[in-house]
Amino acid sequence: MGKNLSLQQKAVCAVIFLAVALAAVSAAVSYRVYTHNMKGYYQSMCRNVAWTAASVVDGIELERYVAQIADIYLRSPAPEFGSEAEAAAYLARYDGVMDEAYWELYHTLEKVRHANGALSLYIIYIDSLSKTCVYVMDIGNTENVHPVGAWEDIGSQDYHILEHPRQGFPGLIVETEEAGWICRAGVPVIRADGTVAAFVMADIPMDGAVKDRGAYMVKLCLALAGITVMLGVLSAYIFGRLSAEAEEMAEADTDAGIHGLAIAHGKEHLEIEKREDVS
Repeated sequence: MGKNLSLQQKAVCAVIFLAVALAAVSAAVSYRVYTHNMKGYYQSMCRNVAWTAASVVDGIELERYVAQIADIYLRSPAPEFGSEAEAAAYLARYDGVMDEAYWELYHTLEKVRHANGALSLYIIYIDSLSKTCVYVMDIGNTENVHPVGAWEDIGSQDYHILEHPRQGFPGLIVETEEAGWICRAGVPVIRADGTVAAFVMADIPMDGAVKDRGAYMVKLCLALAGITVMLGVLSAYIFGRLSAEAEEMAEADTDAGIHGLAIAHGKEHLEIEKREDVS
């Protein structure tokens, strides 16, 4: 009995272990597939929004703005400021760039941003020597928009743009303090001579998609946990029934054996009595 119960426990544990292993593998594969599809969808959508924005940009006008901004910026690349007053004085140098045509382009891109649900659209100029990007125009829905002439270092993950600018910025998913999860992509605005004048960038919000992925994984894990528990209970029931049936068969075989021995003993006793009567 003890041995059968031990075997039963081992069998049930083996089934539960296999069920847990399969559930873990299923959850991991589902997470990877979901994440891959989500990233592919948003990267493609973000780049398409950037292309849409670039298609409404007047390349000649943009080249003019880039040339004016680059002329000011390259006098002192990547400047550092000791105070807000110094920064404001520096940025004031770019005020002359923003003429009527500049604001017409701004409002056109603002309509594109709203129509495509983008978090922001912006145009940047890349200075390869200082490995910085300079904002030509920033259309966003937050207070953190960058003024004309503001600059940032190019991240190491984007250094490829210095060697292959015509490829643009592929979709990159990042988490920011201001907007949470976003997808960022950019496409080049190419001059007539084939060189790149600037890049039109798009940021697409992804907080909702990331939350949906988390909710999906929670539901999937709960479903797999439920299936694992059901398999454990079912296996315990099945192996319990098999153990009980095996015990019943063993007891039946034992009773039959004892009964057979009793009959044989009875026959032997009768034969002995018969031999004694004959004598």
